[in-house]
Amino acid sequence: MNILDNRPLPHNVDAEMSILGCLLIDNSLIEKARQAFDGKEVFYAKKNQVLYDAMVGLCGKQLPIDIVNLRYSLKENGFLDLVGESYLVELEDILPHALSFDFYANEVLKLFNNRKKIELSVKIIEGAYAGVDVDTSELIPLLENYKTDSTGIIRPSDLENEVLKLHESGGLQPGLSTGWPSADEYYTVKPGQLSIITGIPSHGKSTWVTNLMVNLARRYGWKFAVFSPENQPLTRYIGEIISMYVDRDKSFNKLSHGEVLFSLEWANNHFTFLEQPDTGLTIDDLIDKAKICISKYGIKGFVIDPWNEINHSRPDGQTETEYVSLCLSKFKRLAQAHQTHIWLVAHPTKLQKRVDGTYGVPTLYDISGSAHFRNKADNGICVWRDVLSEGNETEIHIQKIRFREVGKPGMVTLKYNVYSSRFE
Repeated sequence: MNILDNRPLPHNVDAEMSILGCLLIDNSLIEKARQAFDGKEVFYAKKNQVLYDAMVGLCGKQLPIDIVNLRYSLKENGFLDLVGESYLVELEDILPHALSFDFYANEVLKLFNNRKKIELSVKIIEGAYAGVDVDTSELIPLLENYKTDSTGIIRPSDLENEVLKLHESGGLQPGLSTGWPSADEYYTVKPGQLSIITGIPSHGKSTWVTNLMVNLARRYGWKFAVFSPENQPLTRYIGEIISMYVDRDKSFNKLSHGEVLFSLEWANNHFTFLEQPDTGLTIDDLIDKAKICISKYGIKGFVIDPWNEINHSRPDGQTETEYVSLCLSKFKRLAQAHQTHIWLVAHPTKLQKRVDGTYGVPTLYDISGSAHFRNKADNGICVWRDVLSEGNETEIHIQKIRFREVGKPGMVTLKYNVYSSRFE
C-alpha cells in the first residue's frame, strides 16, 4: 500500500536557497541559523543541506563564508560533484535581502516539521495495517516535539543555574561608577546595554562621553572602539584624551614631553578609532568593525558619535522609523551578545527658542527620525548648559533608566575644567 500515493513531501527549495543566499550576504546570520535549526537536517534538497553544513564548518574555523571558501570546503570533503559548480554559480546570483532571513527560516522549519509529522504518521499507520506493535513511547514524544517550532521559547527552569548564580553573586547590582560620585546615584555603566546621548550642539555631550571613557579606562581598565568623525583631526582628539588622563590644571600644550609620551602609551592600550571612508560606514559596517575590535583588542565600550555621520542607506520601501528601529535593535544585540556597552550620540532636531533666545533641555523624543531613540534605549541622557551663565557648569539630565539597579531619572551638575578638559 502506498499511503502517500507518490505525492512529494512538503518542501520549498527556493526558500532553502534564499537562506543560503542570506548567509552569504551576512555571515553573522550563521549563529541565528544554528540556533533556529538546532542541529536538525532541515533542508529537503541534499545539496542545500551539504552547503549549509559547509557554511557552519567555515564559521567554526573562523573563515569567511563565501563562494571561494565554500568551493574549497566542498572539494576537500568530496561533495563538490554532488553540489555542482553550476549550482554554486546559481547560488551566487541569488540576492535575497538579509532582513528576509527570518521569513525563509520559518518557512523551511515549518516544512521540515510537516515532513517529520508525515514520516512518523506513516510508521504508525503501516504498523497498524501490518498488525505490528509500534513502540509509541518513542513516536508520541517526537510527534509532540514537532507540533510547533520551540526555538526561542524559554521556561524559567531552563535558566535555573543562571538565576541561582545571579542570586549567589549578590543579586541585582548597579553598574560601574562613572567616576563622578554625584552622577552615580542616577546613572551607572552596565555591560550589555545601549545608552543614547543627546544635547544641543556645543553643549559638551561629546566631551562628556570622552571624559566618561577616560574614567572607565582609568578605574577599570576598559578598552574602547570610537567612531567619531566630528572629533577630527584625531591628533587633536588624542591630545584631549591625554589631558583628561593626566588630570592636571594645565592644558595639553603645557604638559611635558615625558607626560605626553607616557600618556600616549596609555591611550594606545585603551582606545581604537574607526576611520570614516569617503563612502561612509553603514550600521552593518560599524557592527562588523566593532566585532573585530572585540575579538582583537578586547574592547568593552563602543562609542558612535554622532548618529548623523553614519551612511544611512536603506532599502526601498523601508520607512525611516522602521530603519531606526532595526538599527537600534542591531546595536542592542551586539551589546548583549558581547557584554559591551554602546554609547550612541544623536543630535536633536531644530528646537524652538525660548523668549530669552536660548534653548531648553531637549529629550530623546527630540532626536530626528523616530521615537524609537527613546523607546529602545536602555539609558537616555541629555547634556545641557546655560549659555547665558558665566560659569562652567553643565547639567547632566538622566532622562531614562530601564533597570532600577542601574540608576534613576534625575539631574546632576558638573563643572567643566577648561585646562584639563575634564568634568569635575
